[in-house]
Amino acid sequence: MSVENIITKTKCPFARGAKIEKVTINSRNLPTAIKNLREPILEFFTKKAKNGYDALTFIFEDHNFGNSIEKLTINTKKFYVALATEFPELQIPIEIDDYNQVSWPEIACEKFFMVSFAPCYSKDSSRYNHEDPRTFFFLQPASSFERHAHDGNAVTDEFREKIRKLFAKSGQPYDSEISSLQNEWVKLVHPLKLGDEIIKWWEVKE
Repeated sequence: MSVENIITKTKCPFARGAKIEKVTINSRNLPTAIKNLREPILEFFTKKAKNGYDALTFIFEDHNFGNSIEKLTINTKKFYVALATEFPELQIPIEIDDYNQVSWPEIACEKFFMVSFAPCYSKDSSRYNHEDPRTFFFLQPASSFERHAHDGNAVTDEFREKIRKLFAKSGQPYDSEISSLQNEWVKLVHPLKLGDEIIKWWEVKE
């Protein structure tokens, strides 16, 4: 399964035709891998995100990276710690008391979402990666969604509800209680099943 296949199969209305920058990580040493990719990451957020690119996709070749929700959770924490080492403005929360407080991951003044597709997710999940043993992290600037929405309303509650309905219609329902929250940090690891609790990846001890 390629990145292109994932974005054409997902029900997100912005996915088709999206301009994607891809980087591959073969090493299990995330700090070193991210350090070596610092310049491409910075270029994406300072230039490409402002010039029509919709996502920076990290492809993790290690088949164990996301083959269980526990490993995906641990590796999400390691990924963000490695990113924050290179980009100190990306301040990972130590604790989150208010899940509805507006808060975003941010690099070079670009706020972004993250959507991960991993082998631990079943076909009933919006994060299903179609049996690919690899894991994909899509870092998507909020400005991309706003640009495609034309009216700048891409991240309103109404638009989020529209996306949830599209996924639910295809048998991949979102948990609306989680997806409607304003704090983007709490959504970085998607629960396995509808109704599962928020996964507190930021509390993982490395």
